Amino acid sequence: MRFNRKRRKGNTLVESAFILTTFIAVTVGVLDIGQVMYAHQGLVERARAAASWAGSRPFNATNIRNVTVYNTSSPTNSSKAIYNGLTLAMVSATLEDSGTPEARVVVKISNYPFTFYSPWITAMYTARTITAVATHEASLP
Repeated sequence: MRFNRKRRKGNTLVESAFILTTFIAVTVGVLDIGQVMYAHQGLVERARAAASWAGSRPFNATNIRNVTVYNTSSPTNSSKAIYNGLTLAMVSATLEDSGTPEARVVVKISNYPFTFYSPWITAMYTARTITAVATHEASLP
């Protein structure tokens, strides 16, 4: 009878190790998915806000890029990026169909650096970047 109890305790320990490993892997995966969704939504919001801002002003790509990164069209030397890791080099602004009623301001954020928590996903997706694009109708002068 004693031998059987000791054996069960060892069996329970092994089963717990398997369950704990699976639980940690799933939890880290959920954190990675949440992190990707948060980063993507934050970048889309920055692009949308800049496109909206640019839609009511004369087109100026530099000012639009500044609004995307710093939330102001004329940043100072001490200005910090609104979104961590976002730089002016990652932002582009274009005016499509200029001079027509279908004129659109397109703000694109690309090559945003992204790292995963999980070592398994990092090994598979090292070169992946997040790209966010927002368009807004431009006002005619």
